[in-house]
Amino acid sequence: FDTYERFKIFFMPMVARYPGMKILLWNYPGQAFTSFADDANLNNKYHAECLSKLLSHLEGTGKGKFSLDDRFFFLAHGSGASIATYYAATYRSTNLKGLLLVNGLSYVDTHFASVFHDCRNVFSCSPESRPDLPVYFYARFLFSQSYLSKTTSSLALNIYTAIHNPITLDGRKRLCQGVLAHVDTRPLLKDIGSPIISIHGENSTLVRSTHASEYVK
Repeated sequence: FDTYERFKIFFMPMVARYPGMKILLWNYPGQAFTSFADDANLNNKYHAECLSKLLSHLEGTGKGKFSLDDRFFFLAHGSGASIATYYAATYRSTNLKGLLLVNGLSYVDTHFASVFHDCRNVFSCSPESRPDLPVYFYARFLFSQSYLSKTTSSLALNIYTAIHNPITLDGRKRLCQGVLAHVDTRPLLKDIGSPIISIHGENSTLVRSTHASEYVK
């Protein structure tokens, strides 16, 4: 449910430090400022197709801001890892230098599924006039006890919501449905020719650390 504006702030110092670095950030369908068809299944397969079309569009503009002729990395977090690995296995770009996955999801396990079943049910009962309710409910799955032992839950929530994120209620519900229909990427990993670096926090509460082992088999 995040938005690229949050990560833009995160990457700005890095880009300033390394002249010539290019980073492509995008909001995939379901996230803020996006549109999507009523019958679209917003899962990892669909989002990988959208990424492929986005890269082809940027290549065709001729503006030179992002070229698939240049070597590049994927950096993916959480559910985004299942999009990145699906794309890498399916489209097999020869210039993909590697994938860096942070708390990456390889398949929808029972824990992840139960979280998003609950989220979908709560979001479906939330009124449009209270966009804060989905945020409060989802946040309970984000903050580990180790993190909360160093700060208060109210401060953690304030930090999380500091960046404006106008994702719609329908977008949240459709993303919940989409992740529950993710294609299991474990059988596809063998088709990825680029190296994969998987970093997983032992206190990750949403995506369990057992997923990291799938990328090192």
